[in-house]
Amino acid sequence: MLKIVQNVIFNEESNITSRFLEFRRSLVSNNIEKVESIMNEALMTMSYYDETENFYHGFAFGFYSSFLSNRTYEIDSNIESGQGRPDILIEKKDRSLGIILEFKIAKDEVEFENEKQNIKANNQIEEKEYDTRLKAHNIKEIRKYTITFYKKKCIVR
Repeated sequence: MLKIVQNVIFNEESNITSRFLEFRRSLVSNNIEKVESIMNEALMTMSYYDETENFYHGFAFGFYSSFLSNRTYEIDSNIESGQGRPDILIEKKDRSLGIILEFKIAKDEVEFENEKQNIKANNQIEEKEYDTRLKAHNIKEIRKYTITFYKKKCIVR
């Protein structure tokens, strides 16, 4: 199944392993520009008519799971933490890194480009204390990312 997902995303079987490692390396090394670039590349494979938050959530969960679910990382979707449920919570099993991902949908190009939804998502992460679970697990470094989707594009901050 993983090979099928990767073939759909990257279209070239010979390029899969390098892109797989590049995405994982970019995420854990905090290279958000590269993460955003690879996600935008993958979004080109979908229809922009599928622009509901549930669709993007499923897309992102599958995307991140295909790259991170192994013996090193644990990834959860909508698991309770603090006063709510972050869209995705990633924990490195050695407790060195935790990542919170919160998604929003922009209603139009202007809202997308002015990053209003990224700001809203960041405020939600803070107000609802989504880092509570990671702190309880004694995670050393906690990163908080917001992703705003609009049609076949995303902004990662």
